[in-house]
Amino acid sequence: MRPIWGIWFLGLFLISRVGFGSEALAGVYNQANEFYGKGEFGKALELYLEVNKSGIRNSDLYYNLGNAYYRVGDLGRAVLFWQRAERLNPRDRDIKANLGLAQKQIEKELPIVNQDGVSLWLARFRDLLRARQWAMIFHFCLFGFWISLAFFILFRARRGAWLISFFMILLVIMIAVSGAGYELRAKWEKEPAGVVIAEKARMRSGPGESFDEVLNLPAGLRVLVLDSGSGFYRIELENGVMGWLEERYLEKI
Repeated sequence: MRPIWGIWFLGLFLISRVGFGSEALAGVYNQANEFYGKGEFGKALELYLEVNKSGIRNSDLYYNLGNAYYRVGDLGRAVLFWQRAERLNPRDRDIKANLGLAQKQIEKELPIVNQDGVSLWLARFRDLLRARQWAMIFHFCLFGFWISLAFFILFRARRGAWLISFFMILLVIMIAVSGAGYELRAKWEKEPAGVVIAEKARMRSGPGESFDEVLNLPAGLRVLVLDSGSGFYRIELENGVMGWLEERYLEKI
């Protein structure tokens, strides 16, 4: 569990909307932490949710909510709140560690993902960096390429020109790699995403119960949300498989 150092200010800011002051809000949160420390995870969860309903968006609150949900056996909502925490604090090691452990558990319940080695490799490659970091590497290498090209044109008649050529080839490779990394990661970050919150949620080939079942999805699985209609979401898995899932089985991050 984690304290929220800014909760006094946040509670004061929200006083007109939630109906109680910052001191009361902080008291509820601290009481939730106490219940969590005593192992009374259900009571802690109720109080964390009470704070969450006030409208606070805070990575520590989401992290604690994820932990509490995990302790009461709700992996789907645990991953949901850890994902929300990661969006606000993408460099937090504890959040990444929890998501990593959850992912291993989820993969055991989704054999089709484990069988697709290429897709898993692409997913690991994509997740090495965030989209902004991939973009920085891309632009740095592109800038270096143009500088190298200028030097090559000026000094191509000299002995060291081959070194510049070799360096340019390396930069071209890095430009291609970082560009691919950015495209993969940007899609995963920018597209609306959701988390499956139901156990063995049935993904179908179309938006209706009359359509064939494509796959049973485990709770906690992160998916892209492409479209919606007739009470269903059109989703895409990490390995590119697409289908339709009932809205009650999924919650957007």
